[in-house]
Amino acid sequence: MIILLLNLIFGMIIDAFGELRDQKTRDNDDQKNVCFICGIDRSEYERYANFEDHIQNEHYIWAYINYIVYLRDRYETQRNEMTDIENHIMEKLIDKDYSWVPVGRALTLETNKK
Repeated sequence: MIILLLNLIFGMIIDAFGELRDQKTRDNDDQKNVCFICGIDRSEYERYANFEDHIQNEHYIWAYINYIVYLRDRYETQRNEMTDIENHIMEKLIDKDYSWVPVGRALTLETNKK
């Protein structure tokens, strides 16, 4: 009886680790094959342009993070000197409105598809 219970517990543990491994594999695949900014898949993007160039130049995640940090710093220290675009994006950030992020859009795709 004890052996049966131990086997049941070990089976549940092994199953849980298998699910974690599968989730990690899916997450890694998503990180490698989907643009974090626009959400476009590598396979869709590669029909028109180079996906690696896209995520390193056009939608470089650190450029977006740097811009948000820059805006927040400027908003705190030099609010009166911000441009209209900076004010507009900062207002959207404050309102948690991320419509300014090009979800589902990429300039290279839009120009190459035409």
